[in-house]
Amino acid sequence: MECLLCQDTLLDWELIVVDNGSTDETSTYLESICREKRSRTQMVAMREGKRGLARARNAGWSIARGDVVAFTDDDCYAPENYADSVVEVFDSRPDIGFAGGRVLLYDPTDYPITIEDSELAVCFPPFTYIAAGQIHGANMAFRRSALERIGGFDVRLGPGTAFPSGEDIDAAAALLWLGIPGAYDPRMMVYHHHGRRTKQVVRALKHAYDVGRGAYFAKYIMRGDTRAEFLRGWARGVRTDLLAGWKNRHPPGGAPVREVLAAMRFAFQRDGK
Repeated sequence: MECLLCQDTLLDWELIVVDNGSTDETSTYLESICREKRSRTQMVAMREGKRGLARARNAGWSIARGDVVAFTDDDCYAPENYADSVVEVFDSRPDIGFAGGRVLLYDPTDYPITIEDSELAVCFPPFTYIAAGQIHGANMAFRRSALERIGGFDVRLGPGTAFPSGEDIDAAAALLWLGIPGAYDPRMMVYHHHGRRTKQVVRALKHAYDVGRGAYFAKYIMRGDTRAEFLRGWARGVRTDLLAGWKNRHPPGGAPVREVLAAMRFAFQRDGK
């Protein structure tokens, strides 16, 4: 949080921190920080008692006053020019509704997962499939008007739910299928200090991603207008996993099975909210 309060920018911007149901002294600490004057930054702390990252994101952007809303996580560090880089990306692409950026390891001893180090900009055209992982919730931004169009993040998806990932890529897909393009732009960059270093922890995280990805696929396969694109995208992903397993001489993992089971649960759930 300190890195965000120390942004080197002339922008008038606000920092919104959402306490998602903490049970310690987090709220008291945040209130004390809000009382401090930090250059041109106005910090707002709020509490969202219902568990779920999507709910927390919705609580934050719903009170934001800016035309562009950027999101990061509590284990990320943003460089001093982060706010300027977000505005630069959206000013240079007035057509886009969302953008994702680079996510680099903060600690090189952490396992190289949940990162994106590509320096190549990518455009996501409307009415196309976007794969999970092409946009990371640790570093993404939306026009506020775009979030309003889709009603924010789907609270059935993401950490704190039965489908513990996917709320980020789902929001991007929802916009693409409204005809609003997006982009990946390496000018937006954060450092992720996730602290995962053991195979067991990494395996559990990958399994959680499989479950969220299955729910994401199910949501769009159940729609008539997106079904064909997402079935093809899912098939390409499974084929890539199988080929990688054969190339590395190890049996294919259970990711497709976990995805299918999660997709079925999502499709037949009575009330995911």
